[in-house]
Order: sequence, then C-alpha cells, then structure tokens
Amino acid sequence: MTTTIKRTLTGARPLLLALFAVALLPGAGAAAKGRYDKVIGGLPALRDFQVPAVVREELPNGMVLYLVEDHDLPTVRLSAMIRAGRIYEPGAKTGLADLVGEVMRTGGTERYPGDKLDELLENMGASVETGMDEASASASLRCLTENFDEVLAIFVDVLRHPAFPQEKLDLALTQAKSGISRRNDDASGIANREIQKLYYGATSPYARQPEYDTLAAIAQPDLVEFHKYFYHPNNLILIAGGDFETAAMKAKLAAAFGDWPRAETFFPPDPLLSETPMSVNYIEKADVNQSKIRMGHLGIRWDDEYLFPLSVLNEILGGGFSSRLFTEVRSKRELAYGVWAWMITGNHHRMPFTVGVDTKSESTVEAIQLIMKELERVRVEPVTVEELRRAKEGLKNSFVFNFSNPFSIASRKASYEFWGRPADFLDTYLAKVDAVTAADILAAAQARIHPDEMAILVVGKAEDFDAPLSSLGFGEASVIDIAIPEPKFELALPAETPENLAAGRALMDKAVAAHGGARALAAVKSLRMAGDFAIKESGMGPLTFGVVQQRLGDDRLRLETTTPFGNMLQVLTPEVGWMKSPRGKQKIEGDDLAQMWRSERSDVLYLLRHLDDYRALPMASESCAGQECAVVYLKGAGDEGYKLCLGPEGRIHAMEYKDQGQSGPVINFTVLSEYQATGGVQLPRKFVISQDGKEFATMTVKEMAVNPTLAAALFEEPAD
Repeated sequence: MTTTIKRTLTGARPLLLALFAVALLPGAGAAAKGRYDKVIGGLPALRDFQVPAVVREELPNGMVLYLVEDHDLPTVRLSAMIRAGRIYEPGAKTGLADLVGEVMRTGGTERYPGDKLDELLENMGASVETGMDEASASASLRCLTENFDEVLAIFVDVLRHPAFPQEKLDLALTQAKSGISRRNDDASGIANREIQKLYYGATSPYARQPEYDTLAAIAQPDLVEFHKYFYHPNNLILIAGGDFETAAMKAKLAAAFGDWPRAETFFPPDPLLSETPMSVNYIEKADVNQSKIRMGHLGIRWDDEYLFPLSVLNEILGGGFSSRLFTEVRSKRELAYGVWAWMITGNHHRMPFTVGVDTKSESTVEAIQLIMKELERVRVEPVTVEELRRAKEGLKNSFVFNFSNPFSIASRKASYEFWGRPADFLDTYLAKVDAVTAADILAAAQARIHPDEMAILVVGKAEDFDAPLSSLGFGEASVIDIAIPEPKFELALPAETPENLAAGRALMDKAVAAHGGARALAAVKSLRMAGDFAIKESGMGPLTFGVVQQRLGDDRLRLETTTPFGNMLQVLTPEVGWMKSPRGKQKIEGDDLAQMWRSERSDVLYLLRHLDDYRALPMASESCAGQECAVVYLKGAGDEGYKLCLGPEGRIHAMEYKDQGQSGPVINFTVLSEYQATGGVQLPRKFVISQDGKEFATMTVKEMAVNPTLAAALFEEPAD
C-alpha cells in the first residue's frame, strides 16, 4: 500500500505543477474554479489503509517485543523504549539524564569502546544510538540484514553494559556547558524555553534546565547508578522491523536478552502540575526587530475526553494555511509570515496548548489582541460545515503518511502499550475523527481553551512596540530575567576587619618585593612575550598554537595566534576590540569586551600593580601544587576575586579564579613556575592551566622583553 501511494503521488506531480502554473495566470482563479472542482471531484477516493500484521511477544524476564516483517529492503531496525527520563533526575543534578543518554553511546562498553564502536559501525554502514526524553529513554539499531548478528551484539552490550568513561563524560559536559553559554543567543529559542517555565513552573522537572552548577554536581558514578536503576528488561519494550522471519527474530532476541534478569523499579511520584495563572511577561532582546510571542496554558493528555474534537480543532484554529489564525493574522492583516496554535497531546502528562506568532515589533500588541479575539470566537461560535469537512479530510489523509512503513506501525502500537493507551487506538482513530461534530468542537473549546487563563510571553524590543503590553488589560508585564547563573566559587573568607586587611596587605607587599619591587613593577610600560600554548585535549586531540602577546600599559593588548586552521589576531582597547580570523573580522564590545578584560586582569603584573583596587584577605596556609604556601584572597568589585598561593620566597606559585572558558564559565587554577628576571622584574615563564579540576593547557614563554618599543598602530583596528 505504501509503495502504491508513493507511485501515485509521483505520477500526479506533473498535473499538480500544471495546476499551480495555471493558478498564477491573471484571472485564472475565478475562471478555473469550475475546472478545479471537476478535476478534484474526478480523483479516485483514497483506499482503506491496511495495517500490517504486528506480532507481540513477551520474554520470561518481562521484556515485551513487537515484531513486524518488511522484506522491501535487506535491512533490520530495532528500537527500545525504556521507562526512564529527565523527570527522574535530582533537581540538583539537572542534566544527568541527558548525559546518560549521550555517553551510553559515545562511551561504548568495555568490549566496544566508543571510538572503536564508531569505526565498527561505520565500516558496516550501521548505526546504534541512545537518547533521553522527559519521561522515557531510547535506544536504536539500523543495519543491513547480513550484519544483523554482529550489530545486535553491539546493541545489547551498549544497552546492558555501558562503560560511561570519564573522558567521554568530560566531553559531553563541555558540550553541555557550551549550550548553556549560547542559550540566550536566539530569540525564538528563548521564547520556546521560557514559556514552558510559565506553564509548569521554573523548577518543575517538565521545564527546568541544566545550569553550570547542576552540571558541576554530576560525577561518573551518577550515570552508572541512573542506568543501574532504570535499565531492566521488564522496564523496556523492544520493536523489531525489517527483513527477517518473525520466529527466527524472536529466537535471536530471546537468546540475546534472555539472561538479563528482571528487577523491580520503584518510580517516584510524578511531578505535580498546577494550573497556569494569567500573566503577561516580557523578555528584553534589544538586537531584534520582531517580537516572538508565545501564549497558552496547560492542555491535555491522551486520555482526555475531548481528545478527538480538539484534534480536529487544531486543524481549524491554527494548523495550516487555511486555518483561522493564519487567515486572520497572516492573510488579512499581514501581521506575520506565520502563526500557529496547537493543543499538544501528552503521553505521560498534560502538555500545553500554545499559540505562537513572530510579528514585527510595531504590531506586537495588535497581533496579541487579534489572537485573543479568535480564541474567544472559537469558544462561542460553532465551526462551519466547510471548516469541519476540510479539517477531517486533512487529518484522515495525513493519517496514512504518519505510518509510512511497517516499522512505524509497530512502533506506534508499542508506544500505545508503553503509555497505557488502548490497544485499538490505531484501529479506531479514523472512525472517531469522522464522528466529531461542530457541537463537539464547541464543547471542547469551551472546556479546554481559556483565554483568560493564558500566560503571555513576548521576547523583543519594548521601545518599538505599537503600545505598552499593559494596554492588553491584564496588568503590568512582568520582566523575566534570563541571565545565566555563574558557577559558584565559594570560599570561607575571613571577616574584613582592619586587622585582617592589614595582614593580607602585608602578604601582598611581600609578593610585590619578591617580583622586583613596586618601583620596578611600575616602570614596566610595555611587554612582549612569545611562546607556545599547548591544549592537552580538544575535540581533535592535543593541539599546540604559537602565540605572541604584546601589551602597551594596562589597557592595550594585541594577541597573535598561529593555529593549524590559520592565523588569528585579537586587539583589545578599553572602548572596543577586534577579532580577525580566516572567517573574517568582527568587533568586540559590550559584555564580551568586559569579560575579556576581566580575564586579562588575572595577569601577575596587572594584579601586583593594582593592589589598591582589591581588598587582600589572609587565608589559612595550604599545600598548592606540591608546595606549602601562604594564601591570600584579592577581593575586587562584584564577584571578581583571586585566590593566590604565595611560595616561601613570596612569589605567586598558583592562583584560582572564575574565568570564561571555551564552553562557558570555569574555575581556573593556574600553576606559575620558571620565574626569571627581565627588565628588573621577576615574571613566570610557564603556566599550567586547569579548568574545573581538569588539566587544560600549558603556556610556555620562549621570549620575553620588558619595555620594548611598540607602535601605537599595533593596537588600532586591523585591516580587512
């Protein structure tokens, strides 16, 4: 049946293109209407959709199998659904479940380490993947029939015995931190993320998000324990589809999984859901000329009594080019390129009803008011006969394409069992859609769509709005802070008493003397250093860059980097900076410039020359990187501060501070060594840098010049 449908559509393509071309001719719309009716009316009706035979089996250990044969291609697919998910991770370790889903695959097993596993699968043109969702986990396999036995062994080992190696966890954590650092870059992403918090609550497992501190709290044993708790055969449904005989496949799966013992998993209570309070909310995004508007409230689960009327209403209200919202907001008023509304059907819990529109800033309030008007209308006016017919036809016709192959059918049937839906849901779907009446839709809209209970969120530039958001009549808009929380760097500091401040300053005065003295340090007007910067581990293995750093005073910096990917140049001044690379040149300003200068203030020379900008507090002596040290904390403005370990001679042996790493904020710990006298000052030649407790890179200075002549032009905007 699937093949026939595809061929029919392919054959009809020239006709559809011809009709489209005719429709574009001047006056063609009215003249051709009758011909369209004749053509469309002459098409044969869609044949009844035949569901392929799917066999359900259960192994003695409780694993449920859904098996379906499909001999069109010499391939086999497996897909596992596991009762696990993000909602079961501790809030203090948000992000754990996704790390489990990722590192299960990237880390491989003891028998098949991740990199070896990649190579094996690539050579066979096969794939094994794992993943995590809100209330379920997944694993999948795809391969040629001839390779199935070998790939099955890999799949079973990954599912049952993941190794979760530390190096792959570290890589996944780095990528997760990078995602946090970039999560406010895109206005649509902000809107879609923050509206979920308004629906469920910011700390709800259904809406919370990883932060630097929650990721920092996750250790390798946490992944092992999560897997051990949830991954059991009686907690899993496995779907198999493809080129095999059912009896033979059942035997192979029984042999592969039969010795996996069942275990009882006690699931914590599902998170509570609270009704969405009416609210208007605003997030400032000054670099956009459009408003991203999201509005809605909690909706339904699959067992809601209004499921089928709401499914039809989805199509009528906001499901396509002929929907009411598209017609009113886009076609008639031209307020947006697209607008949508959808009552999502939840499997595990109630999902939201959301209306979304992106409109120019100057029509923000007008668009919201028009949407609210349409939502009220659908609650008081029955839909028309034509709207009802068109929506039903759309649902029924698309129904076939939602199940385009036997494996999709088996997967859908398995998911119904997994989530507790009736076994005949698939078989009765079309009849229940067809039975929906206009009265049913009106009752459903009145019961499940509540404009006066909606959370409204606008991401945009308020100064360009056509009217204040308060003019909507729902009170003042609440401003949502989406600032990304910095990782905690908490130290037990002594009180800032005169005695402690004096003791801390005495330690730093000793450090100044050990580095050449205040006069010699103040005499440094320029500095040039050249050397190598060796990164211990990157996504491409160890890398070494050549670097040349030139400073003019404390407020001009030029950094030239030679990399395998081309040369890079960075110039910083107090007002502006520039970055030039093979990709082009870009300006550095605002928060980015401030962060770069903050990072540069960790320089030994800068700190010793600007002690009056900090309050020095003595801390308990400790062993730092193998040397007993006096410890002092330099406390600056805000949360800026540096923990300094001073060796016996008073020189800075190590320092610890918050910094911005490649993937977001990190705690830097740098060991300084190989001090040499140059131009009357003692400065280190070697820097071993660790980030978040892991060795990151080593900087080795090969050349250093104090007070070289540096042309002012070096610190101007680079040429293109």
